[in-house]
Amino acid sequence: MKGLLGFAALLAFALAQENHCPEQWHLADGGHECLYFSHLNEHVTKEDAKILCHARHSWLLDFDEEHAAKKYNQVRRMIHEMVGDIYDDMGPGPVMHDQWWVGAKVHGPHDDHNYGNWTWDHGKTEVTWFDWMEGQPNDFHNENCLTMQRLQDALGHATYHWNDWACQGSARYVCERLNKPHNETQFFHW
Repeated sequence: MKGLLGFAALLAFALAQENHCPEQWHLADGGHECLYFSHLNEHVTKEDAKILCHARHSWLLDFDEEHAAKKYNQVRRMIHEMVGDIYDDMGPGPVMHDQWWVGAKVHGPHDDHNYGNWTWDHGKTEVTWFDWMEGQPNDFHNENCLTMQRLQDALGHATYHWNDWACQGSARYVCERLNKPHNETQFFHW
């Protein structure tokens, strides 16, 4: 009997780790979420990004879960691998054309001394950690939405940090969904 229970537990664990991500989606570390990255030439408003994610039975990327830091670092690596070296000769500093929407919004005033009241769009929970680019957020002309933006040094080495961005501005996007078979219900807010 113990052998049968052990086999059943092992099978349940293996099934839980299966990749049910649709084609062109990437399995996030931990195997709980699937991620879809827009094409490099696809820049849209945040509202359009939300609509495009919704059409894919998903929501805009967020980092509100227990393993947020691990997922955040993985997403930054994946974006860096996708973008490659196309911006290397642009010089040091933030790269305005290399931003990716994140599903969060601020309510009220904010700047680099007072981050403001940010909430995740999907779970409607408060953002409790930040990875702002130097000098951000700056609320330049009513920037109430969040992107990950490329920051490049003089040698062309780059990383991504948070930037407050106008919701009507354009950026690439990342959609997120649970790693479940398509016929199982996906929980998302519109």
